[in-house]
Amino acid sequence: AYHLSPRMHEYCVALVSSLAPRLNVRLSGVDLSDTLHANKLAVCLGDGSRYDKHYDNMGDGDLRKLTALLYLQRSWTDANGGCFRMYTRGEGLEPDGDGELPHVDLPPLGGRLLVFWADEMVHAVNPSQASGGEDEHRWALTVWFQATDPQGISFDAEMEQRHFADAGTSGLGVSG
Repeated sequence: AYHLSPRMHEYCVALVSSLAPRLNVRLSGVDLSDTLHANKLAVCLGDGSRYDKHYDNMGDGDLRKLTALLYLQRSWTDANGGCFRMYTRGEGLEPDGDGELPHVDLPPLGGRLLVFWADEMVHAVNPSQASGGEDEHRWALTVWFQATDPQGISFDAEMEQRHFADAGTSGLGVSG
């Protein structure tokens, strides 16, 4: 649907074609495609809209390796919610009193760029509210850089068990 938003499409293509080769040089063992990518503009309209805990890479042939997420909203307050919840890694980390594993909540500030491994970072988006209308919507442009080889995609059975065993679902089965 290039004709609907040509500038966004051109931005994503330019980003991937120029950044992927630079990342390949700087990051050992990573081979990102400079031609293949996926992108999404997500708008959380409020009323508690959220994304449950997941990985961005769903497995089963999915080549998304690196997620770059740019927040585009003009303003944000604590009342708007919608924080990005990044679950921390590490041995021996126990759930808190609410059963929640250790995490960090990052406010979706306009202009903030988050970059993380799509196949390794378990994350969620907390419920968002937008009682003030469109200016309070949570806008996020996500670009996924793809690996050139399926062998470059990670799977951590221990993390999968730790985060998704009680839910009876797999974090690889939910798209972000």
